[in-house]
Amino acid sequence: MSRKFTPEMIRFLRLWYPANPRRVTARKFAEFFGWEPTVPQLSGAARRYGIPRAPRFSGGSAPRLYSPEELAWLEAHYGGRTIDETAEAFNARFGRRLTRRQIKTANQSHRFGVAAMPPQAAAQRATRFAPGGVGGQVRARAAPLYSERLREGIVMIKIPGPCPDAWQSVKRRGWGKDFHWTPKARWVWENERGPIPDGHVVAHKDGDPQNNDIGNLKLISRAALLGLNRKSAPDFAGAEAEPARIALAQLDAATRAARRKGANEK
Repeated sequence: MSRKFTPEMIRFLRLWYPANPRRVTARKFAEFFGWEPTVPQLSGAARRYGIPRAPRFSGGSAPRLYSPEELAWLEAHYGGRTIDETAEAFNARFGRRLTRRQIKTANQSHRFGVAAMPPQAAAQRATRFAPGGVGGQVRARAAPLYSERLREGIVMIKIPGPCPDAWQSVKRRGWGKDFHWTPKARWVWENERGPIPDGHVVAHKDGDPQNNDIGNLKLISRAALLGLNRKSAPDFAGAEAEPARIALAQLDAATRAARRKGANEK
């Protein structure tokens, strides 16, 4: 069943059909009018209304669907009102029958009005890079050895030598062979008490991860650490109560280990 082309559709074809591929014209037609004609339908309509195909050429640009005056009006009036209000005012001003979708598409195509750059994007660009500023990775590499920084509330310290747990990162990125960042609590413990056994971590007796004095550090098993982080574990109640909370977690971990051992021996 053939579709009847309205005067607005014919005007569109006169502007777009001569210098654009037929399939592109059909897709653009659907964008404006809500249905996509086939290539034979386009060709037949062009023949009926005397719309010739332009000879092939290199360079140049497609004909505009809007006059310079219409584009200037849209640029001046888009924003500060709804798209429906903009479409109604535009149609009243130029005697056309554009839909809200056509007005929105015109704005996106020509990038004028509020869609050109949102206010928050402009603010981000203005403050993205400070004069003379450097990125986080650059600062990390440029910092002298034994510098400290905070990461998620944990004090990290830069020490010489590659990280034993990140050999793949060192191999792939080619940097980090001469230094790495490690939790300061771990570094203090290893310097004062020796290597940390497998399956153990360093905990803070007062619950403050930034207090890394050796007297505030305690070696616990990973099972006990898991117990501290369980939902059923007692909540943190202050520095004075934290040693008791750690002891309860250690007791719970030892009890669970004894039960598993007994079950395996049966």
